[in-house]
Amino acid sequence: MKFKPVNKIPNMEDISSEIIQKRDNIIYKLGSFLNLYGYDQVETPIIEETELFIRKSGGELSNKLYSFVEPGGNKVSLRPEITSGLVRTANQKISTSKNLRFYYNGPVFRYSSPEEIYANKSRQYTQFGAELFGSKSIHSDAEILSIAIKGLKIIGINNPKICIFNMNIINEILSIFNISDRGRLFLIKNVEDIKILSNKEIIKKAKSIGIIKNNKIEKNMTYSKDSINGFIGRRTKADIINRIKLEENLLDENRFLSALNFVKKMYKISGDPDKSLSKFSKLLDNYDSKFKLLSQYFIDLIEALEMEKINISNIILDFGLSKSISYYNGLIFDIYVNSKAIESIASGGRYDDLNKILGYQNNLPALGFAYNIDEITKLLRSEEKKVSENILKQTKSNNMREIINKVNKDRESGFRSYVEYIE
Repeated sequence: MKFKPVNKIPNMEDISSEIIQKRDNIIYKLGSFLNLYGYDQVETPIIEETELFIRKSGGELSNKLYSFVEPGGNKVSLRPEITSGLVRTANQKISTSKNLRFYYNGPVFRYSSPEEIYANKSRQYTQFGAELFGSKSIHSDAEILSIAIKGLKIIGINNPKICIFNMNIINEILSIFNISDRGRLFLIKNVEDIKILSNKEIIKKAKSIGIIKNNKIEKNMTYSKDSINGFIGRRTKADIINRIKLEENLLDENRFLSALNFVKKMYKISGDPDKSLSKFSKLLDNYDSKFKLLSQYFIDLIEALEMEKINISNIILDFGLSKSISYYNGLIFDIYVNSKAIESIASGGRYDDLNKILGYQNNLPALGFAYNIDEITKLLRSEEKKVSENILKQTKSNNMREIINKVNKDRESGFRSYVEYIE
């Protein structure tokens, strides 16, 4: 019977020994560096209950999970990230210390469908990251951001581009417009569309998914209310009343448009901190004066970063920076290898509410970051020097005892040495 070769799963990679050596060297250097800052290495399981990741992301990771039912009947997934497991670890140890510092590395798995923008990216990659639990201090924000930057310098990336924002600011500002949670998430999750599409196109999209009121539906509202006591077909009275309540809770188009006009201007603000803050302050001039205080966060963060000896000229304050996962509620940042790069090699932020989202009772503020080690390895691969080695070839006339003695002496002296055998 002839068997066909078993091929790789699409977008999975076989990794060569050269790349593994380079990757391990990077991880070793980063681990040694993080240890100096008081971070302890921990590991979490590669397989976790699926609920852990669904609850963490609000369902945003659900279509990227490699999920299955294990023999014991539990619904489990390969981990798409490592932070969730670390929250569990932190809850087990928080009583012993006010601040907990962990670092980690390992493979994570995220599926990408063929039509997605990153469809050709590997579905398994290596993360290295750090998390700090137990502090809301601006200096903990500065510590996480600074070690993410300094860690890159340790491995040879000296002038990265760092984009930062604070998710608390957009949430506070949208409260001015009395925006519902669904409306707020819509305006936050569609940053790129809002930057480039017309208001008309954005409003059409919001109507299509039930974010704002549809005038055609509104015209039928009175009829629906009057019909409750009459003929209602297959729908129950409760169905109709619930439908009416849903429609009445939808955003008014004018209110949505006011918020949209504001965020469209805000999302385009990006540049060095001084210029960006000046533009942001001018934008806020026509709104509630208390929100001008939101600029103070960035002033304090820059000062704290200067204490950490960070080059502020590489920092961009980007009011259009967003994250695909909704639990971030403070500082967020992306780091790029240089000013021309379009894909980040590190990402992070603050997630103070994640602990309670995952069902724990402790008030546990937290923030962290993760490197994509595989992308970093590719960037640095050309700098790797080939390891010298001694290869002894066996021939029919060779004395194998002599050859074995030779390679053993080489190895004892710290040299790579091996034999090419013949039949």
